[in-house]
Amino acid sequence: MNHGKAGTFSYNLVVPNVGRPPFRGVSAVIEYSNTGETDIPAQFLTLMSDNAKFRLTTDEGFENDIFEVMAISSDGPAGILAPGAHGRIEVLYEPIRVGPHFYSHFDLFPVGSTNDLLDWDAQSQTLRPVRMGADAWAGTFANFKTQVGTNTASLRDVLAADATHLSLLGQRVAKVDTLIHYELLKASDYGNITDRNALGIYGRGSAG
Repeated sequence: MNHGKAGTFSYNLVVPNVGRPPFRGVSAVIEYSNTGETDIPAQFLTLMSDNAKFRLTTDEGFENDIFEVMAISSDGPAGILAPGAHGRIEVLYEPIRVGPHFYSHFDLFPVGSTNDLLDWDAQSQTLRPVRMGADAWAGTFANFKTQVGTNTASLRDVLAADATHLSLLGQRVAKVDTLIHYELLKASDYGNITDRNALGIYGRGSAG
């Protein structure tokens, strides 16, 4: 355990002043560091724009105008930012509307520094896997809510722990959507809840 000045999360967003068609490879770069003297968990960051869609360099297609990432460590346990640790995440973007009078403005802010409540029930159908039945989803979703907690701080800490676990398996995952889907996978007991609720000829949970 290290002692000293409390860990402090610093972040910055770097975007080009001008972007021109065809906008291939245009990116916003998130830079971050722990400028304190104690460990802090990887931080949850939200990137927003009024006129751009985002994706990571490893993603196939652009997503919506709100993009969430974890500021993970580039070495060691991914979910822990040690004193002096720093990193960067390159996020590609593409304008939604293009023309001489259209501009893209960007905003970056941390999530989880407060205990803001999360309304998971309002997101239930968005989070539900397409092919998961109602009974299986009820059990999975109940487990998920227990795992991630009810506020932004608890969610941040859970996702940071997931990032650490996956990094020990050789995968460095910064994208929040991917980490949340990992939590849903755990909540479904890695698919076993779905299997137990499958309807077979002898009833639910029975073979074919």
